[in-house]
Amino acid sequence: MASHDLLSGGRVLFGAGIGWNREEMRNHGTGPRTRGKLFDEQLTAPKTRWTEDEAEFDGTYVRA
Repeated sequence: MASHDLLSGGRVLFGAGIGWNREEMRNHGTGPRTRGKLFDEQLTAPKTRWTEDEAEFDGTYVRA
């Protein structure tokens, strides 16, 4: 993502969603009740790592 941002001069917009298909959720090891919190952590962890000198992220679902 950082490369795209640099090459585009800051004009890249990133979009993602949590989905709705229960079979896909099951295949990815999550469920409808936890997918939102898991998704939030999956987006927060890399942002933390990219923006802090000595970043560490220890969430409920994600450790980075």
